Amino acid sequence: MKKRILVPLFFILIPILIGFAYAWFEDDEFLNVIIRPGSIEVSIQVYFDDVEVLSNSPYYDSTTKILQINTFDDQAPNYIGKLKITMQVVAHNTSRLRFRLLDEWVLTRYFTNGESTNIIVPYDVVVQGINQSPYTIHPDFFRVSANPYYYFDGFIGKNQTLQFTLVNGGLPYPVRTTDNYYEEVFVHLQVIVDVVQANRIVEKWNVEATIFD
Repeated sequence: MKKRILVPLFFILIPILIGFAYAWFEDDEFLNVIIRPGSIEVSIQVYFDDVEVLSNSPYYDSTTKILQINTFDDQAPNYIGKLKITMQVVAHNTSRLRFRLLDEWVLTRYFTNGESTNIIVPYDVVVQGINQSPYTIHPDFFRVSANPYYYFDGFIGKNQTLQFTLVNGGLPYPVRTTDNYYEEVFVHLQVIVDVVQANRIVEKWNVEATIFD
């Protein structure tokens, strides 16, 4: 049975039609993301500079449920180069794993007259001149063409526990300062973890059977 886990970095728990999705925050602390009954257990943590991000973090907006990642100031505590996302997976059936990063890059331009404007940076601009992703992804995961998912290049064996650092830092976004304005860029991030029984990837993921060849 397929288990798809949406981890928008910060929601209260939300049931979905297939299995159950447990979100990352409830009240004031992180929760492990655990799917029942018995096919998959997943826990995800986020860190800046190896300090775990909790719901009272100044970089977490409890109203919008968004983590704010600084992409332009390498001295900022929440700088993208200090970001780390870890995951532990326990599978009770032989399974395949993939994940996706949903990120929105927001550029704010502050003018000397006191006005400001927000621009959503197109993703082809974010990744211009780099290999597919502005993040440093665990080397055991790969992408195929325009498919937005990162696929684990292996099986999760029955009753096996695997641990990954999915993301270990990222690249800054170049900002400008002129006589008339200066710019800042922040990222809003979500993570989708998708686990399916190994012999059902074609049916559930709508991919070619040879994707792992």
